[in-house]
Amino acid sequence: MQEKVINIIGYGITNTAIVKLLNANDIKCKIFDDRFVDFVESNRGDSKDSKRVTESRTFIESNSRDINEYLPLKNVTKNYENLSIISPGISPQTPALRHFTNIISEYDFIFLLLEFLGRKVFSVWISGTNGKTTTTEMTALMMNATDGVTKSGGNIGTPLATLFTQDFGSDFSAILRENASDSNDSMESKASFNLESFLKFINNRSKHNVFLQDSKTQVTFCNNHKVYEIVQNCQDSIESKNPKKKKTTTLKWVLETSSFALHYTNYALPNVYILLPLSQDHISWHTGFDSYISDKLKPTILANYSKNPKSYFAIIPKELTFLESNKEILANFKGNLLLYENSNDLIAFLKQDSKLDSKILELKTLFKEPFLLDFTLSAAGLKFANVPYNIDSIKSYKIGNYRMQEVSKNGILFINDSKGTNPHAVLAALQTYAKYAIYLILGGDAKGASLAMLYPFLKENKVKVFCIGIDGVKINKECVNFGISSTYCETLENAMHAIFNQINYDFPNFIESNNTNSPTFAKDSVFSPPPLRRGVGGWVKNTESNLQDSKIIKSKNIDSKKDSIESNSKKNKKQPQKLPVIMLSPACASLDQYKSYKDRGDSFNALIEQIFAKKEQK
Repeated sequence: MQEKVINIIGYGITNTAIVKLLNANDIKCKIFDDRFVDFVESNRGDSKDSKRVTESRTFIESNSRDINEYLPLKNVTKNYENLSIISPGISPQTPALRHFTNIISEYDFIFLLLEFLGRKVFSVWISGTNGKTTTTEMTALMMNATDGVTKSGGNIGTPLATLFTQDFGSDFSAILRENASDSNDSMESKASFNLESFLKFINNRSKHNVFLQDSKTQVTFCNNHKVYEIVQNCQDSIESKNPKKKKTTTLKWVLETSSFALHYTNYALPNVYILLPLSQDHISWHTGFDSYISDKLKPTILANYSKNPKSYFAIIPKELTFLESNKEILANFKGNLLLYENSNDLIAFLKQDSKLDSKILELKTLFKEPFLLDFTLSAAGLKFANVPYNIDSIKSYKIGNYRMQEVSKNGILFINDSKGTNPHAVLAALQTYAKYAIYLILGGDAKGASLAMLYPFLKENKVKVFCIGIDGVKINKECVNFGISSTYCETLENAMHAIFNQINYDFPNFIESNNTNSPTFAKDSVFSPPPLRRGVGGWVKNTESNLQDSKIIKSKNIDSKKDSIESNSKKNKKQPQKLPVIMLSPACASLDQYKSYKDRGDSFNALIEQIFAKKEQK
């Protein structure tokens, strides 16, 4: 017999919200996360790190109630057959997962809960490699302008459990009593939530062991596999059966959906699925590009098990139909499918509506690529699925920070594209600024992805590259071998100093010589390659120590005639004709050196002020 406890695997933002919701209904959780190692050891007197113990204890006390149990994930040896909700960030290769035999995703849990409690939402899911956040925000903005009830969430920052609480409340019994009231049920006052009934309900609809290293093995389900049956029409109002109750508008969620969340999702489905173009990303997590794509196409697989597949809409990049490994998935999709190649394709689709013809010509001037694609894909997806939206409301949209964010300082244009964490996003950014002399900062954790698609552009456009982070040595070596001007700098601060020196040489009159923030490096300092790099299966010793063909930042002063940057640039003495642009568009994740891409972006902004600001005139 199963325990009346729900397991929580990983205790990040999404599962913290779920635990809060479950605790509000007096449901106990066993929470497994390796951050609790020191907390557990401290209770035995074994911990040697008092700071981490304090941090763990503070986190636990501030985010949950005492009814929960906290266990380190890596120490699990017992098998758990009861329901387990997994954080999307937990790798399917995590050894401890073999001990959990009934794992579901955040999406599956919330959509199963909605069905059990008799509630429905109309949802639009947005996924892809780049542009998810922007497209999610644009979609929610245009939908909300017509109905006032659309919310955005998911990977964008608001967990599904939080959206659920905002729209329906946190008291499961109260929701059931409201259902009974709507039905004029005489048992209204006695309706209450029963955990055992809920767990039985879930088990009848979702029995999955997702400890599968290759996600492609998940694409086959039994013929009677059950999925979430969606609200048929978002324009319909919900008619209460109780004459005292008024009609209520169908609630709508626009969810930024990651490949991690999709990997673990086997029940939940959106009404509309919008997929942005795909490129190599999170390859080490998914174990391969084919597996990454198949996870991204999961909604088109699950929709076929619905009672009415034609209720579902999907907007998919046309190029995926040509990939041998996944084209069969799209060929078998029984729902409504719109294929596109680029923003021009989507504009042509939108202009088929005479009411939009003139508007599109005006609105497309608001954005340059890649944001034009985000906008046109959002609008085309809503139009294709007949979802009401106000296209004019897009005029109020502002591009968020850290995504091709422009800053001008001392006559130089800076691009803070810290959110550009894969080569596809970086190539789009580079193409936007091709008319400039580009000084590009690349590097961080490449997550197993190749940056090779960038190298032809970098070489052809004479981009000067400055490499940082755990994979910086490898990227630097690849650039040099490809004939690209590249310097290994290790850190972002070193890279910004090096770029300052390089621009002083390339553009002698561009930055005032009396700049009080001109950098001076410590005498004889050498920045060594990081000791570790990402390898197959985890972090491995960095063997890329042969840097004879690469430039390495050494001791220098910008006034020194022996400056190493100058000696590396003698062949480029002629001043470039293009204006300079300094881009942080790293094509890599930030967690090897920063808390997040936002933290990295903030550091970049601070270094602009520190290194490139003019001396104030007295």
